[in-house]
Amino acid sequence: MTDNSMPSDLPLGRQVRRGLAWSVLGGILLRSTNLIVGIVMARLLAPEAFGVFAVSLTVMVILMAVSELGLTADLVKAADFDAKAPTITTLSVLTGGFLTLLLLAAAGPLASAMGTPSAAPVIRALSFVLLISGVAVEPYSFMLRHFQQKKIFATHVVAFFVSTSALVLLVLDGWGPMALAVSRLLAHGISTAMQFVLTGRRLRLGFRREEARSSLQFGLPVAGVNLIGVVFLGVDNIVIARVAGEVALGLYTLAFNISNWPTTIIGNAIAGVSLPAYARTATDRLHEVVEASVSVTWAAALFIGVALAALARPLIDLVYGSKWLPAAGVLGLLGLFGAFKVVADLMSNLLFSQGRSRAVMWVNLGSVALVLPTMIFMTIRWGMEGTGGARLLVAGIATAPLLLVALRVLPHTGAAVVRASWRPTLAAVPVGIVGRVISDAMPSPLASLVVGGTAMALLYVALLFHWVRPHVESALGRSRRQRVDDPSADSSEA
Repeated sequence: MTDNSMPSDLPLGRQVRRGLAWSVLGGILLRSTNLIVGIVMARLLAPEAFGVFAVSLTVMVILMAVSELGLTADLVKAADFDAKAPTITTLSVLTGGFLTLLLLAAAGPLASAMGTPSAAPVIRALSFVLLISGVAVEPYSFMLRHFQQKKIFATHVVAFFVSTSALVLLVLDGWGPMALAVSRLLAHGISTAMQFVLTGRRLRLGFRREEARSSLQFGLPVAGVNLIGVVFLGVDNIVIARVAGEVALGLYTLAFNISNWPTTIIGNAIAGVSLPAYARTATDRLHEVVEASVSVTWAAALFIGVALAALARPLIDLVYGSKWLPAAGVLGLLGLFGAFKVVADLMSNLLFSQGRSRAVMWVNLGSVALVLPTMIFMTIRWGMEGTGGARLLVAGIATAPLLLVALRVLPHTGAAVVRASWRPTLAAVPVGIVGRVISDAMPSPLASLVVGGTAMALLYVALLFHWVRPHVESALGRSRRQRVDDPSADSSEA
């Protein structure tokens, strides 16, 4: 590599472990603090306020997927980071700036078309996130490339506490959903500024035609993947807003946010290291690394998803209050979908790391093509629960099979995913049943969570401990055989 920087000289395996540790710590801490803020906001705001913000955020996230153009992934894996960074930054800033102006002009018609005219000012405020994200592409890519999750963690912590303080003050001052938008904008601004400071990078603009061409050849399919992916994740907000209204959307948004716990705690941690780690793993060892990483990831994510499904009602009642109890039914379905999404994202990163961005685009396109009509029909028929059911149904009958087909280009990886998944899936069935039975028998929500959750955890560990232990060791690169037979294994492991 020719980065004019000071990347770590530690072996790859150690860099991955260190980055993963900081990613996990950051995910747990930020998820915990976000949970506290979510509780406070749920007590202070009505469900319709969450609905207005959800519509606005859906529009912004969809356009962010377009503006990113896969440029972060391309820069992370670039052979010459410093040579490519100015061109990619220029493309990113221009795209983000154009889409910001477009969203400022079109906020009103978009909000009305989505059935929530009151969301227009919130959409305009959030539009500036697009420009800020474009500016941040180089320092953020640099930190990902060199497994500097500790610095990413620091930026998130500072941004979180500053933006959360502003959020609470604005809500108490009567800003409603606009408070959520302003706090999100403030968080992005602070995080971006800190990224530049901590990496020592600066905003560098430039343009080289060959660099731009190669970036767009890789990035446009990735942008298509991202766009299709966020449409897949955001289409439910649009459908519910049009079919059921703002109150139902607010309830669904709370359930969806809770269901993202597996993604935030586990998925974000894995995503921070999986792309560079897979990219730097020898092809003949790739299926081994995939089996180890999927085993650990799926086992952990599925337990959280099943726990959310089994304990949804007492969780919402105790933590958020009785006015949010109608969200309990859909939370169970979305909790399971959240677990699936963690592994689906992991496999997408695997394909990205091998230059197979078009394959991921076709997987997501097939899923979106099926989820929209399915979701419209099931939402009209069963309301919010139908929306969550449609998402889980499409994940099982379309997304998972399509991903396995896409993995056929990487020898033995599809079989490795299946081997890594079936035991936790079978173990989750009795665990979920036990949790639900105990939860229903308890006299209070607190007792349901404590007793039911403890019983579920103990049973799950008992069923999977001996199976998952060697996979954990393999994923962390610490197996005894590696240490004895190959003392230099850290130099090539992922």
